[in-house]
Amino acid sequence: MATSPNTKPVATAAAAASATAQAELKLCLDGTPMPDPMPTSVTLTESYGFYDDEGGGNFWSATQVVTDPADVLILVERKAPISYQLPASEPAA
Repeated sequence: MATSPNTKPVATAAAAASATAQAELKLCLDGTPMPDPMPTSVTLTESYGFYDDEGGGNFWSATQVVTDPADVLILVERKAPISYQLPASEPAA
């Protein structure tokens, strides 16, 4: 039986799909999955801060509302003490 050069064995295709799914899964620094969709803003429930690898400080005050996407990502990744509401999903058509 001849096979097309474009045909992949099922096991290889499944492994590739699994690897792609794992690569797309974003994780927090502690290995837990990040929320999907990502919140557009977060509110700090306690003061939070850390020094990065270059020695720069990153600090936020309790009750501060953070809307900068890069800062939101950092706070979620680091499991900072935050509260948030995910954007409402659009109703099904």
